[in-house]
Amino acid sequence: MLVLQIFPPALDLKSPSPFSMKAIAMMQMSGLDYELKPSDPRKTPKAKLPVLNDGEKSIPDSTHIFAHLKKAHGFDPDNALSTEQLAIAEAFRRLIEEHLYWVLVHSRWIENGDTIRRVFFAPVPALMRKFVFKMVVKQVKSSLHGQGMGRHTIRSRKSMHLVPPI
Repeated sequence: MLVLQIFPPALDLKSPSPFSMKAIAMMQMSGLDYELKPSDPRKTPKAKLPVLNDGEKSIPDSTHIFAHLKKAHGFDPDNALSTEQLAIAEAFRRLIEEHLYWVLVHSRWIENGDTIRRVFFAPVPALMRKFVFKMVVKQVKSSLHGQGMGRHTIRSRKSMHLVPPI
């Protein structure tokens, strides 16, 4: 049985992680029998989710999960695409995973931190909740800064265009 480890449900989603949601969609499209297992990323091979367990194999990362499903189970939703269509699909995947993902991170953790603290940190004892949340937000801000998006003010980010004006 295939077991897909994901972040636990939150924010009215099966998983708040876009990468877990991508893996769930792939599993649903594959038609393979699988089980969802809410997990703790700290207990996975790369300390990230999602992870697909296929027998004794653990496959971390939604992109690697897709490659594994293709190689081991013959699931390839892209098999009818032309070379040009594959290139366009890859460009959109990279746009979503490498740029828009960071917009989501900023929106959740910086602009809507109160909601995230309430939803994700409820299990943390009340006396420690603000402290732990501040530590995590500091790490998120550092990641946003490293990626580049965190170097801009909110005003400058709003003036950026995803597609340059014609």
